[in-house]
Amino acid sequence: MNKRKLSCDPIVIMFTNNKGGCGKSSECIELAYILGQKYKVLAIDMDPQCNLSLYSDVDLEEHKNVKHVLDVDFDSIDECIQRTPSYDVIAGNRELVNASKLYPDSDEEYILQELVSELDYDFILLDSAPAQSLLSIIEYTASDYVIGVTECDDGSLLGIRNIKEDIKTITKRRNKKLKYLGVILNKYENTNINKLAMDQLDELAEEIGCRPFNTKIRKSSKSSEAKLMRQSVSEYDKRNNIAIDNAELAKEVLKRIKVDGRM
Repeated sequence: MNKRKLSCDPIVIMFTNNKGGCGKSSECIELAYILGQKYKVLAIDMDPQCNLSLYSDVDLEEHKNVKHVLDVDFDSIDECIQRTPSYDVIAGNRELVNASKLYPDSDEEYILQELVSELDYDFILLDSAPAQSLLSIIEYTASDYVIGVTECDDGSLLGIRNIKEDIKTITKRRNKKLKYLGVILNKYENTNINKLAMDQLDELAEEIGCRPFNTKIRKSSKSSEAKLMRQSVSEYDKRNNIAIDNAELAKEVLKRIKVDGRM
């Protein structure tokens, strides 16, 4: 069944934080699954850790992957795309940990941007590497929007602040349309430190020019269970807090994109 709904070019969203372990891969998977119920969605794993690929249960060994995309080593892009019931995936590649050595030419920064504009999808979601690198520049250059994912610790919140400077640099030199769409507070618990983190995000909003999403993603043990089953939590247990929260978050994401005039 063709789920293509939008008449515009693919809407490209990058999930990022310079600090690892914030749950950006998990959030990318959850939103890919939820949006994939209605829209045609492609998730691209740009993180050499390959967590999105692993938990989406796609082939990491034999099938062509994101390195083949960056190398333009394919006859048709379909060779690099793997299907799941809800969304498609271009798998990651652990060799990309050495991306700066593999792609020394500055023109490589535009490879993904040129590719995604030609793909027949409503949404393309990019799971980024945690460290600032050539890969993140490639992603920023290809994206329409950036979503920051954070926990309540100081390192994660600092990473959210740093995204603004990354966007400022990219919009000047490579991608003028790039915007900060929102910040997700992940693994939320009803504790004083989490409430303080939300207050800090609210204070950061004016500084970074981007409001945090109203929906917070609550912490749950179901996340680990779903990963063992190679599923999103939204597929594994639709009644779980993470699934409920992400369904509300998806509505917020779509609303902000509509307000921006892209839908």
